[in-house]
Amino acid sequence: MAMYDKNTFVLPGDLTVGIGDKAYICNDEAIKKYINSLEINKRDNQIEFSSFNLNEKKAIPFKISVDGLFNHHFMIVGATNSGKSTSALAILDKYQKLKGKFLIIDPTGEYKDAFSKNEVNLKTIGKNLFLNTANLTDEQWISLFRPNDNSQVIELLEAIKKLKFVQYYKKHLNKVNLTEAENRFIRNDILDCEGANQEQYKHLQIQWESDKVFNESFDINNLDKQIEKDSLKLSWNKGIKQGTYQFDYFTYGANSWLIRKVKYLIKTYNLKELFLNVDSKTQDKDFGETDKGKKILKDLNKEMLEFQGNDISLYIRLNDSKFSIGLGQVIVDYISNFLLNHDMTKHPTLLFVDEVHRYALEKDAQDDFISPLATLAREGRKNGIFLFLTTQSPKDVPTIVLNQIGTLLMHRLTGEYEIKAINNFLNKDKLAQLSSLKSGEAILTSVNLMQPVNLNIKASGRTHYSNTPKLIKIKND
Repeated sequence: MAMYDKNTFVLPGDLTVGIGDKAYICNDEAIKKYINSLEINKRDNQIEFSSFNLNEKKAIPFKISVDGLFNHHFMIVGATNSGKSTSALAILDKYQKLKGKFLIIDPTGEYKDAFSKNEVNLKTIGKNLFLNTANLTDEQWISLFRPNDNSQVIELLEAIKKLKFVQYYKKHLNKVNLTEAENRFIRNDILDCEGANQEQYKHLQIQWESDKVFNESFDINNLDKQIEKDSLKLSWNKGIKQGTYQFDYFTYGANSWLIRKVKYLIKTYNLKELFLNVDSKTQDKDFGETDKGKKILKDLNKEMLEFQGNDISLYIRLNDSKFSIGLGQVIVDYISNFLLNHDMTKHPTLLFVDEVHRYALEKDAQDDFISPLATLAREGRKNGIFLFLTTQSPKDVPTIVLNQIGTLLMHRLTGEYEIKAINNFLNKDKLAQLSSLKSGEAILTSVNLMQPVNLNIKASGRTHYSNTPKLIKIKND
C-alpha cells in the first residue's frame, strides 16, 4: 500500500485504510504514477528489463536504476525452466548498453555466445587464459582435489611444497645450500628422499618449508608421483646412529587412494591443459596474445591486474563443458580473493556468478573455512564490487550471503525448503504466489522499493544455452 501525495506515491508510514473508506479501481495513469514511485530514492541510469504484471492485456514498462538494483547485491532465484537465465541475461544486456563494467564467471559456458568480443573481453581458461600453480592457495588445492581426511590434506600440501622447491632449486642452484648427497635426492623434477638420513631429511625439509619457494610454479603432472615418493617411514639398523627414510608399503597403502584420485582428476578434467607449464616456452597451444610473432602466455593473475585498471568488461569460462565443481570453485575463489585484495573503487564492477550455491561455501568439512565469495558479500561493496548471483537452490546458499542480499528477483519455486530459505523477503501472500508463477514471471523485492512488484521479464534476444530440448519435433512438409 502507498499514499498518493503531490502527483506521486509515498510510503504510508503508520497510516492505514479505514473501515468506512471507499475503494476505487486505478486507471492507467494512476498505475503508471504508482510504478514510477516504487523506487524509494530515484537515481539516474535506469534500466527497463520487464513490464508490470497487471494483466495479460496491459504491459506497463517497469524501470529501476542500476544503483537501486545492485547497490545492496542482487540475486535471482528460480527453479529449472522458470526463466531465471533469461532474466539474468536481460539485465546484463541493459547494464552493458549503459557501459557498466562487469565480470562474468561462467564455468558451464551457458553464456559463451551472449556477448561479442567488441563488447566484452572474452577469455577461455585452457585456450587463451591459464591458471598458474604458483597462485593457488592451500584451500583452493583442497577444493580441487578434495582429499578425504586431515592426513591426506597434509600429504597433498606437502607434495605441492616439495614440487615447488624442486623448481626453485633448478632456477637458483647458487642460492640453495645442499650437499652433494642431498642433491641426488632431486630426480626427474621430483624430490625423492628415499635413503636420506635424519640430518639430510631435516635439512631438505627446511628448504621446502621456506617462504622463498611459496610463489614458485610446478608441474601438476608430477603431483601423484610426488605423493607416491613421499610414502616413506623412518627405519633403524643396528650400529647406525641415524635412521634412514625408506619406502613403506603401509604408508603407500594409506596414500594410494589420494594418488589415484589426483591422477584421475588430472586426466579426466585435463587439468594439465588449464595450467601453465613451468617451462612456458615449450608449451604448444593457443596463446593469450602475440607480440611481433612472439608467443606470450597470460595467466589469470595478469588478466585480473589488467582488468583492475580499465573499464573493459571481462567474461571467463572453461575450455570444456566437462568440469568438476571443485575446479569451478577454485576459479570463483581465486577471482573473489583477487577482488578482495585489490581496490576496484576507481572502476566499480558487477561480479556475475551463475548457480552460486555450488561455489559460495560457508564452511569446509573442517568447519573452519569461509569461501572468499562469502567474504566478498560482506565486504565487497566498500571495495567497489557488487554481486549479481543466480541460484535454483536458495536453501544451499550460505546464510552469510543471503543476509547481504538487498534485492531479490524470484521466479517459480516449489520446494518447501527453497521457499523457506527466502521467506524473510516476502509476506505470506507473495510467498504463496511463487509456486504458480509462469515461465518469465517473477516477483522483485528490494530495500530500495516501497513494496514487492510482480513483473514479466522481457527476453534480451542474446544467445544463451539453457533451453530444454523438445521430446518430439514437428516437421513441416
